[in-house]
Amino acid sequence: MSDRPNKFVHRELRAGMSGPDVRKVQEGLNRRASWRDLEFLRVVEDGVCGPVTIDHAAKLLYAMGLFGRPIIRVRRDEVLSFYCQRLLRGSRPRTAPMKALDQARRPRVRRWRLDQGPRIVRLGRAISNVFGPLGTFEATSGHYTAGPVPTSDAEGLALFRAYHEHHRRLGWGGLSYAFVVLPTGTIILGHEPMQKAAHVLNHNSGNVGVVVPGTTGDTANAAQQRTLRWLVANAHTSRMPSSHRLPKPIGQASIVLRPHQDWPDNFTGCPGDFRPFYESRGQRA
Repeated sequence: MSDRPNKFVHRELRAGMSGPDVRKVQEGLNRRASWRDLEFLRVVEDGVCGPVTIDHAAKLLYAMGLFGRPIIRVRRDEVLSFYCQRLLRGSRPRTAPMKALDQARRPRVRRWRLDQGPRIVRLGRAISNVFGPLGTFEATSGHYTAGPVPTSDAEGLALFRAYHEHHRRLGWGGLSYAFVVLPTGTIILGHEPMQKAAHVLNHNSGNVGVVVPGTTGDTANAAQQRTLRWLVANAHTSRMPSSHRLPKPIGQASIVLRPHQDWPDNFTGCPGDFRPFYESRGQRA
């Protein structure tokens, strides 16, 4: 065996760095996320080492059994350097810290520890069933609020409680969207989806509403994209509270996340520039 050093070993990557090395790490991260059916851990391959890339690399490494310690204790630079070791044609770690990481006990990781998904909170307001049962679930519709964008979960809850009061005064029983996707990625549970709401004129039977805060010119961020992908994949599963659990996957409905303005006789600008966000099911903003 040659003693010549491997030039690809121990590439140091740190938060804020950019370039082809970072892009290669992101490509490898996305490949492994796809192989393991962990789509919520995919990142944008933009060649920039941001907090999302760091966080998802840590979680995926833990899922692969490459870290024998809780994710929260993993230092950022350890994550990136070690992941580069695995992806940039490096073989075995050459430094003591890297060797220790490689030799750590590989835990058996339960899927639910990684796939807990976004934070889910309730609106905390009673919503009356004014229009009766939804009927057969066959469609989801995408909306925006045509209003401000909150910067935190607390602001988001306050904002949608105000919308709830407005909808209640209109005689709709309360907030007429089943799922709210905040800029933080948090889901607020609104109107129970198996009860008919008032979010699309003349097309509410079998139709469940999803909404994001914002107006024309606003677009979805990476956290909202991840959450929408998670919602499409998990809204019918036990990961969703039973009150808002759908009878089948969103993707198996006849109509999936149709923009509000595309429904017949609905003359509105909604959902504005969030259209590609809904049409791609969270793959594009």
